[in-house]
Amino acid sequence: MRNIAIIAWYLGNFLFCQYAFAYDNSNWRQLLFMGNFDVSERNSRLIIANGFLSSLQSLDAYVPNLKPSEKQWLDSERKSFSTLSGEALNQKMYRLSSSTEFQLETLKENLKGAISGLKCIKQKDVKLDREIYCWAHVNLILTDDSTFNDAIVRLNNSTKVIFSPPVRKQFLLSNEMNSPWSGYKLLGRSIQKNIVVPYLQSH
Repeated sequence: MRNIAIIAWYLGNFLFCQYAFAYDNSNWRQLLFMGNFDVSERNSRLIIANGFLSSLQSLDAYVPNLKPSEKQWLDSERKSFSTLSGEALNQKMYRLSSSTEFQLETLKENLKGAISGLKCIKQKDVKLDREIYCWAHVNLILTDDSTFNDAIVRLNNSTKVIFSPPVRKQFLLSNEMNSPWSGYKLLGRSIQKNIVVPYLQSH
């Protein structure tokens, strides 16, 4: 069973590469996934960071911001937590976390966090140890696939934000119904494997 799982994992990665790289003229994802670069060369790391940043900024621009009324409702619901306890509190928290407003807020905050980390990497005067910290930060966000998957699936199901197959293709999202973030999670793991860990091993 373990061997079958390993084979399935590699096959899935291979198919993702074929899918993802087919729709992009640049080679940043292939460079990162395959690890065919010298991690000590900043130019290679910048190619990857620029590709990531362009992709995530496009996705962030597609996803709408919360309306003031929606943000006000979220703030009001959170404030009401202090007046509740036990099962009533649990139900209130569940309803909030299941709402499209909360899912939209979560998706936007995570995208902006990853974008902020990539901008940190691109700073001209950033020190290497700080840059690697920012890579690790981006890795942490991207590999939290359950958060992204829940938000994208629930927003799509509610028609709040439509992630149709053409839209998923445009923003490098997987066509797997409940795992649209699987490709980005794989790339996040590649950051850890091919950038963060090699740096730590050499220092």
